[in-house]
Amino acid sequence: INMHNTFGKLLCIATLAASLASCEKAGEKLVLHTPAFGAGAVKASATAVVLSSDNDDSTVLAFSWDALDYGKNPVVTYTVQVDMASDTTGQDGWGKAKSFVTGTARSYSFKGKDLNNLLNTMGLLPGTEGPVAIRILSDIDQYNGSASSVPTVYSGTLVVMITPYGLNLYVPGDYQGWDPASAPV
Repeated sequence: INMHNTFGKLLCIATLAASLASCEKAGEKLVLHTPAFGAGAVKASATAVVLSSDNDDSTVLAFSWDALDYGKNPVVTYTVQVDMASDTTGQDGWGKAKSFVTGTARSYSFKGKDLNNLLNTMGLLPGTEGPVAIRILSDIDQYNGSASSVPTVYSGTLVVMITPYGLNLYVPGDYQGWDPASAPV
């Protein structure tokens, strides 16, 4: 019986040693807090822009913003959203916004022709100054591509007055003798 009791104790000690040897120390727990964009965190290079074919290839509007502090250094993706100011309120607010992902960069700029084309597709009338709303979104990337449990952080809205120009299309045809110089616009 004494031998049986000793064998049982040795078996228990061996089992305990094996279980302790297989334990791994867990890594540091990553705790993030949800920051906020401060007042003045988003800056624009201009408060009013008049677009024309003369500034098509020039940078006409640039935005920059401060980095957000989540408490640790997670990978953050920033997105610039552009919308008509009238479409940013109510239940469908920002529903028609155009989004430009900048990745980890904290700036974004528009060439004249790109901004003009964007605003023409959004419905801003050529030759008419209109308020265009801009905001920045900040999202935490997950290492595995799944949705983040950290909520999106939105900046305040920045409004820039922009005047786009119209694109003219001349339509020659048999009805007018195929003369492009006298074709209607």
